[in-house]
Amino acid sequence: MRGFTLFECLIYIALFSILIVGTFTGLVAFSDSAARNTTKALLDDEGAYLLEKIQGEIVSDTIPSITISNSRLIQTDKVGSFPLSDNFVSVNTESIKEAGNKDSSQKSVTISLSLSATTSTGQELSQDFSSTLYVWP
Repeated sequence: MRGFTLFECLIYIALFSILIVGTFTGLVAFSDSAARNTTKALLDDEGAYLLEKIQGEIVSDTIPSITISNSRLIQTDKVGSFPLSDNFVSVNTESIKEAGNKDSSQKSVTISLSLSATTSTGQELSQDFSSTLYVWP
């Protein structure tokens, strides 16, 4: 007798199905993880860029008006208004606080941002950024 019995075929089909389901589950998890990591990296880059841009404006003594409009950071100067943040990132909060007393020659400026973005799989990620810049008048 050659060939497989019905019982052997059912066992092979069951094992193959388990293998396929396991592989598919792993690929979905890998895809979700890759989307999350990509969005996290984009958030990190955008937060670092925005902090650096604001610090550069403070150091050069050309502090522009920076506001949040439609979840984007907008810079307004003599020339006009333009967005600082990218389309995929929502700016939730932004604050620039100056600290130091009148007698001290050193002042500090603390910049805080809260950004969020949505992954390609629909997961919402958010991250807070903060930096303190010491300024001597």
